[in-house]
Amino acid sequence: SATLSLVLQVWLSILSVLPHSDLCRVVQVCSRLHTLATDHTLCESVHLHYTPPWTNIM
Repeated sequence: SATLSLVLQVWLSILSVLPHSDLCRVVQVCSRLHTLATDHTLCESVHLHYTPPWTNIM
């Protein structure tokens, strides 16, 4: 349904701004969050926005 699709998009938007370490914790909470946090589109989004920590040293 459209409502469920909207809810999923909201969850994916929230998860997309979490750092990798928090995503690793989210997948352990429940199977539904695991499914969302390992969604292919989310993984692409997180990978594209990932900044290695050593780039912020200076």
